Amino acid sequence: MERENYSAEYFERALARAYGCEMLRVENFHIEAVSQKGENFCSAIYRVALDFRRSPGGALESGKYILKDLLPAVAALGTNEKDMFELLLPAMQAILEEAPKEIGERKLSPNCLLVEISAGKELYIMEDLGALGYGSFDRRQGLNLEEAKICVRKLAQFHGASKVDFQNCYWGSPAIDLYFLFYTSLKPELLLNSQDEILNHYFDNLLETLRQCGYKDTLPTFGQLKDEMKRCLFYGYYTVVCELPICCSSPEASVDFGVHTFVDTDAMLKKRHQLFANERVRQTIKSTLLMLDSEGILETP
Repeated sequence: MERENYSAEYFERALARAYGCEMLRVENFHIEAVSQKGENFCSAIYRVALDFRRSPGGALESGKYILKDLLPAVAALGTNEKDMFELLLPAMQAILEEAPKEIGERKLSPNCLLVEISAGKELYIMEDLGALGYGSFDRRQGLNLEEAKICVRKLAQFHGASKVDFQNCYWGSPAIDLYFLFYTSLKPELLLNSQDEILNHYFDNLLETLRQCGYKDTLPTFGQLKDEMKRCLFYGYYTVVCELPICCSSPEASVDFGVHTFVDTDAMLKKRHQLFANERVRQTIKSTLLMLDSEGILETP
């Protein structure tokens, strides 16, 4: 479906299916592309605002949504997003919703209203978290200590809720998520001096989530988490040299940087020089390579 087909009539059909209201009618409609360069490699993202009535004469309601349209090359590969949005995340959210109020703010993800998948096409309509007061931190600057603790607390809720009801499944180690967060998102000085404090905050919130959600098995220990972090340290190396330069790319490096760049050798060589000229990238790599070398990671065959 091309951009011009995302009309009020399309959203009437989509919301009618999502809300189970065949007579739903859209009265006001606005859509705009989220077009920041270098922000979205695998999809086109649109913000949608509309007014609608679920039935003739019904109350006028307003809604703000995100439309995520995967690029055909990505959609053709297939993803797990449909299962996450329709099965796993709602089940995990339900676990957190049943926990006592002491667990605090507990929203894990936007509610997904509709998923459409066909040949070379994968599309999601979900609530716009920005309309609910959520926002993004500055990916180029990195997180300060307070911001990092907010993020690891939410990550601990995510891991804790998944362990309550899906403990017999194994999709990945919590250490992998933590390394991706640490090495793409922390300011260099935090990465050097505050990792243990942030990891302790994550672990405390993980235990609190498990207890509040009624987890009945043996609780993990901090020693087990540290062992897992050591076992998965290679993911830290991968993240700092491959993911960080992209995650905090400058506005200049982000120009014309998309999924097509990765298959263009000359364009990627030029882009690589731009990415690694970033001062935050240089500082982070410089400060972590010695530690990674001392742990034997650079000798990994």
